[in-house]
Amino acid sequence: MGGPFHNSHSAETGLTDGWGPDGPPRVWSVPCGTGYAVPVVAGGRVLLHHRTSPDGIDGSTEGDEEVLACLDAATGRPLWEDRRPATYVRKYDTYSDGPYATPAVAGDAVFAISASAVLRRFATGDGAVAWGRDLVAEFGTEPNAFAFGSSPLVADGVVYVNVGGTTGGLGGAGSGIVAFDAATGGTRWTATDDADSYASPRLGIVHGRPRLFLLTKTHLRVLDPSDGAVLGSAAYEVRGPDRVTAVSPVVAGNFVMITGGPGPGPRVYAVAEDGSLSELWKDRRVLDSQFNNLLPWEGVVYGFTSPWTQGEFRCVDMATGEKQWGWEASDLRRGSSLGADGKIFLLGEAGRLALLRADTEKPVVLGETDGPILKAPTFAAPALAAGRLYIRNDFELVCFDVRKLRGDL
Repeated sequence: MGGPFHNSHSAETGLTDGWGPDGPPRVWSVPCGTGYAVPVVAGGRVLLHHRTSPDGIDGSTEGDEEVLACLDAATGRPLWEDRRPATYVRKYDTYSDGPYATPAVAGDAVFAISASAVLRRFATGDGAVAWGRDLVAEFGTEPNAFAFGSSPLVADGVVYVNVGGTTGGLGGAGSGIVAFDAATGGTRWTATDDADSYASPRLGIVHGRPRLFLLTKTHLRVLDPSDGAVLGSAAYEVRGPDRVTAVSPVVAGNFVMITGGPGPGPRVYAVAEDGSLSELWKDRRVLDSQFNNLLPWEGVVYGFTSPWTQGEFRCVDMATGEKQWGWEASDLRRGSSLGADGKIFLLGEAGRLALLRADTEKPVVLGETDGPILKAPTFAAPALAAGRLYIRNDFELVCFDVRKLRGDL
């Protein structure tokens, strides 16, 4: 989750400088089911993890299936799909039954985690399943009020997962964080006794060394990715009934930023050579994102605040915590952001789409739709590849052309 650089950035160029009230041109759309997994585009394919219900059954989970679908990115044509009975049932009607975790693609493999916390490896070519691990049965991952939501991170032949297990792992270590062998599914190492969160693992090169960053239910952890040794820790928790930590850490140089809302808000730490953490600043309100991603960019970070702080899209100095500007854009409310080509694509939870210039002095709006272009809620972040923007809700996946018009070149 977070694109190829795991920081909500894309290397795409030649993108549009704006659009009219109806939004960018629609290329294709296909029906889809529920869930908040982000569409993943790789190798000319779109991977979509969602949950479908049989026709004629309203308000029942009988016959529901969790589907990992592979589509042609240019046309939306189905290539293959894996279907399995869906078993997870939500506690609150406000949210869906999942799946929430975004699949990860690495070469010829796709790694996906179901709403009920089963991790599987699929072949990108035909969807064949190589292995699976039941995180609840094997590690004691405890169900919470929402579906399992932390996305897997794959790097150098290892799958890192914020498991939140309650049983002991390898060598007597806890199973809060688990590293799986990508080829075999075997357990490489386990670490911490922390419960899970909805934040996904992040890798960063700090002082020339690889470090693994995880925001669990109760801590920010810095680990050695080779063996799971805990190098740095800082206590952090979003408190309240059925509230979860859901914003993935942002690693920028030798610094790491975390946030959560409502409650603790953002904190920025300097990461020492040994992986230990020193807090630079904290502020409960300046960027208290609830589950929305953070977008770091040239010394600042962009993001949405929680509804308790007006639901603004803000630009904040990462070194000092000073608010540079805020764009109220009330119809976007809690949204998701994606950076590319000097621009920021914004998808609001009510289905509106906007485009801003990446600017540290003021919000510069290049385009926004008059109203929703997808039915609410649109909690899944957008994806961008080959000049096309992919967004989804609980009803359809839509592909838009966001390339610069020929006359604008």
